[in-house]
Amino acid sequence: PTTQILKTSTVRLNAERATGVELNVQIDVTDTEEQAGFHIRNRVAAFTPGPLEDPDVTISGSKLAILQMMASGDLSDGISVSGDRRDADRFLGLFDASSPNEINLLLPPGAPLQP
Repeated sequence: PTTQILKTSTVRLNAERATGVELNVQIDVTDTEEQAGFHIRNRVAAFTPGPLEDPDVTISGSKLAILQMMASGDLSDGISVSGDRRDADRFLGLFDASSPNEINLLLPPGAPLQP
């Protein structure tokens, strides 16, 4: 499920950028009808499966759009924001961006990576 992938995003929180931040973000995956939330509080990203009670901002999109957004850190096409868009941008800016080739989970050691 998408929520399991989103849960792993918590390890990419940049603690320095999250110092003193208090932010509740709801993620709605429209095509799979999944919901998840992140409570960012002073250098910690707590993940919650399901809806949040009182999110500061809600970010919605297809599974592909949500996963691309979380990997790139950009509000891309197919994403809608309910609430203050600055909170959504701020949330994404707290995480270190990644690309699929930075983490090799499938190839054996020493195998060349291909973009």
